[in-house]
Amino acid sequence: MVVDLPIRRYRVCSFDSTYYHCVWQDCKETALDGSDHPDGKSHRKRRGAGELTAAILAAARAEFDERGPTGATTAAIARRAGVTEAQLFRYFPTKAALFREAVFGALNTHFTEFQSAQSPFVAGDRSAAECYIKDLIAFLGDNRQLMVALLASQAFAGGEESGPIAALSQYFEAGAAMRAKRLGESDQGGGQVGGHRMAVRVSFAAVLGAVAFRDWLFPPGIASDAEIEAAFTDFILNGLGES
Repeated sequence: MVVDLPIRRYRVCSFDSTYYHCVWQDCKETALDGSDHPDGKSHRKRRGAGELTAAILAAARAEFDERGPTGATTAAIARRAGVTEAQLFRYFPTKAALFREAVFGALNTHFTEFQSAQSPFVAGDRSAAECYIKDLIAFLGDNRQLMVALLASQAFAGGEESGPIAALSQYFEAGAAMRAKRLGESDQGGGQVGGHRMAVRVSFAAVLGAVAFRDWLFPPGIASDAEIEAAFTDFILNGLGES
């Protein structure tokens, strides 16, 4: 006798490390009845620690994006990830810790990708400097929401030391080394005021501020995108002594 067994439908979460989010896939399988198991119970495949962590971080990113750091709850994040709150707190002891990892982890990924795509350019090469500024503005614009979330995390942490972003620190160090090479000076900057490490941070801060507060700093009619990019190029080449 042929018995038609019921079909169990479920969703599987896999972690996309490129964009730091969870990808859900609809699946189905034959649901075995209890008599097929020694203990008479239905069994589901257990997820490993890596898969659980990825699902929790992806769910946290989605909840924080939708409801903000104060509106999102660990209960909602756990439901979205398909875990219990006890499991969530096993990997992230506080909501602040979860928020920090979700935001900083994504930024680390993006900064690492951006840094790997950059090419050194020689001193005074305006076209190369323009390309760099254009890429940096586009990068910060695409990740503006994460940057704002990062600023919010400083207040949300309630005095906890947030620490540096690893990939951003690496980006600054790589930028300082490239600047020293094209100017033919030591990594400390030689005669440059503040040195190369300060110069790359000042230039980055200027571009970040312009992107984050664009509506305030450059309301309609003040300047076009091309004019803003040209101004930053002049600042790097002339204001920071790279020409």
